[in-house]
Amino acid sequence: MNPGSDPLADLRGLHLPPDPGFWPLAPGWWLLLAMLILLGVACVWLWRRHQQRSRPHPALAEMARLQVRAQSLDDRALIAQWSALLRRVAMQQHGPQAAGLAGEAWAQHLAAHAPADHEAGDAEVWAALGTGRYAPSPQIKSRERLVAHCQAWVEHVAGQERNNAHT
Repeated sequence: MNPGSDPLADLRGLHLPPDPGFWPLAPGWWLLLAMLILLGVACVWLWRRHQQRSRPHPALAEMARLQVRAQSLDDRALIAQWSALLRRVAMQQHGPQAAGLAGEAWAQHLAAHAPADHEAGDAEVWAALGTGRYAPSPQIKSRERLVAHCQAWVEHVAGQERNNAHT
């Protein structure tokens, strides 16, 4: 080293560490990523739930088709068609034990699960649905009343099913 020379001239330059990479992520980024994933899952769940609630119940569509055909059916076929629809809805809502019900037991099941405004005094409608399809010539006093009771029963039970599925 020379006494007259600049001592700093002999020093080498600073060696800086390399710039930090993006990996591994800082904890804040992991938290943000987890929150975005949860938000995405919640959005998908809410969208599916909305789709299920906005879709009409299949029994209601079948009921509409049956109402159109009701005028062309005789009493026995009308009872058989409505009873079959009610049985499918009952099996979906109340389980397979509804499939084994027939006659008076089926009529009692229909009356027990009827909406409040259609259960009292309508034993003949439920009895016609329970035993009418097996009678040689079933007698229906009012086809419109039978159809109205069946429609109310399907709407009531399908509404219960929809509410139970989404709670």
